[in-house]
Amino acid sequence: MKQHIISLLLLSGVGINICAQNTITYPSKLSAGTLTAMLRAQKADTPNKLNAFIKLYNDADRTTVATEYGVKFNVGGNGLYTAIINPNTIEALSNDARVERLDIGNNATTTLDRVRPLVNADKTGTENGLPTLFDGKGVIIGVVDNGFDFTHPMFKDADGNCRIITAWDQNVTGGFNDYGYGVIYNTTEKILAARHDNSYDTHGTHVLGIAGGSSSSAYKGIATGAQLAVVSTNKSEQGIIDGVDYLIKYAESQGKPIAINVSLGTVLGYKDGTSNFAQLLDQLLSGKKGVLLSIATGNEGHRNTMIASNNNCSSTLVPPSYGRENIFMQGETGHSYKLKLTLKNTATGDVLLEKILTSDNETSEKITDFGTDDRANALLTMSSLKNAITEAPTFNINLSYLTATNEQ
Repeated sequence: MKQHIISLLLLSGVGINICAQNTITYPSKLSAGTLTAMLRAQKADTPNKLNAFIKLYNDADRTTVATEYGVKFNVGGNGLYTAIINPNTIEALSNDARVERLDIGNNATTTLDRVRPLVNADKTGTENGLPTLFDGKGVIIGVVDNGFDFTHPMFKDADGNCRIITAWDQNVTGGFNDYGYGVIYNTTEKILAARHDNSYDTHGTHVLGIAGGSSSSAYKGIATGAQLAVVSTNKSEQGIIDGVDYLIKYAESQGKPIAINVSLGTVLGYKDGTSNFAQLLDQLLSGKKGVLLSIATGNEGHRNTMIASNNNCSSTLVPPSYGRENIFMQGETGHSYKLKLTLKNTATGDVLLEKILTSDNETSEKITDFGTDDRANALLTMSSLKNAITEAPTFNINLSYLTATNEQ
């Protein structure tokens, strides 16, 4: 069997002294990102509940698990669900024999501002070559995003009436709905009274305006006659899935087709359709007629995020100025890998942290008390897991650390 070695250097230089570091091992069902989210939430004075993916074994009783751990199961099937969980129960859940895997997932990002001209969408309507115009009448446009101005002129018809027919703000507390979080505005009066979602962003208005804006000015969207439905997401993968589920069900209740857009994404995680996120979206869309879903797939092309090798490779990582970085690596099924993570002081040659993970040993670990100036706040979570479907080995790293002078 081929052996692969990956060395990831947080600091360059040759060191000979290895300083003490504190390592705690957790159940291998937890990814590094899940450990980080759990630990951060637990440090808060009043820990917020977290969105999560929970994979149960097929014979597990979901109702019993929900009762014992206070879990709110939402969208899912075949043992895989989105859920709301208490961070203080994550470790106990991961030790439960009925739970196959527990994952907080990744947070999506918004980068559509660079995509429109690159795909020539700015030419739509002037050089499309269509025999007739299609303005979207009789169709609902659904957008899952953040930063919606419900009163924006782009979302009014020729008579000045609001074209947004429903809005779910997942970031507002105090409401009640089937998903257990957020507030749904299901009348024009409630939508206009809210005015906007609970977000300082403007990306949702931007995306919805491109898709279906109908301003009386020169700035118009594509489907100016469509009805509009929005979900202001909490940016968790689970929240996005719940939002898509809500929009599909709403369109079905209205007896109309719907085109849903999700211009959010992440460079982390599986990109082969086997992620929890992809599986649940496939379940939602399976057998559906009159439902189209578009998801951004190329928004991170400007970032140098990939390294690749058939044998050994090494890379030097310089954490950003805000002191946080996430790394996801995936190898080929049937091969073994070893990841060596090293933090060094280039001036003294001291090794401030050294950790080795192998793909043959599934584990999730927390490492603290390393480094120099930021030692008290240093947190590194690492996991070595296998894709539950393809058996492809993966490494996941979450780093919270501010590098000092001479550290790389």
